[in-house]
Amino acid sequence: MREIFQATLRAMENGEPVAIATIIQGDTRWSVGAKMLVRFDGSTLGNFGDDRLAALALPAARRALNAGHAQRLAYKERAGAFVDASPLEFPDLEIFIQVFQPPPTLLLIGAGHIGEALVQFAKMVRWRVIVVDDRPDFITQTRLPLANERILVRYEPTSETLDSMPITITPSTFIVVATWGWDQPALRQIANSNAAYIGLVSSARKGIIIFRELIREGISADALARVHVPIGLDLGGETHTEIALSIMAEMLMVARSGTGTPLMQSKGSVVMKQATRGDKFN
Repeated sequence: MREIFQATLRAMENGEPVAIATIIQGDTRWSVGAKMLVRFDGSTLGNFGDDRLAALALPAARRALNAGHAQRLAYKERAGAFVDASPLEFPDLEIFIQVFQPPPTLLLIGAGHIGEALVQFAKMVRWRVIVVDDRPDFITQTRLPLANERILVRYEPTSETLDSMPITITPSTFIVVATWGWDQPALRQIANSNAAYIGLVSSARKGIIIFRELIREGISADALARVHVPIGLDLGGETHTEIALSIMAEMLMVARSGTGTPLMQSKGSVVMKQATRGDKFN
């Protein structure tokens, strides 16, 4: 049990979601309260002491990780096999799968001036930050001291080839592509990921060109429709820092399921209504 909790804490520190499957109902063959941890890559810790139960819980836990919410499994045992219990049946076995989501991770691909400001904003709201760039002097400890991880990749401008980026993308990853010229190869690698958010720092015109090329390569229009371009909320920003603030605001809106509507617009009428009526406040 202690190993599972320690592994969960390590995963949270590394920005990796995990699921813990727990037996919450069963007969004396199984220990109620027994747990199995499932990592995002499918590796596990613990197996309830019964391979059959582990085989049931593993795919369900991976589905829960991808969906980002808990699941409750109920089974009847028939002829030595487990089948789903109907809502009207009392199950022989129940397993509860709880998902532990780490704080969001900003995966910043491209560490230019906008990216440098984004790192600072993301750390202000306590996000984990990973920065990827092909320029060694752009991802130094001195330039980006707040980044949790800095990854150097190789990009060849002549052939426009980008080595596979050694990154892990999860449903709690927010990706911003802000490169100096390899945005298309970067999008090619991440467009089909399950990231919570993908944004491209680009003009609308350039975005259209990139999307057309990627669609010709076989990337689906549905996948590219998830990419935010132009990126950020309309704050009227002009400087690199102001643009970075608008991007951070949009990502926070997505992370917290906000609307982006000014609070004055949604709440202001209520305030004025109460003020003009002279109602008492409790």
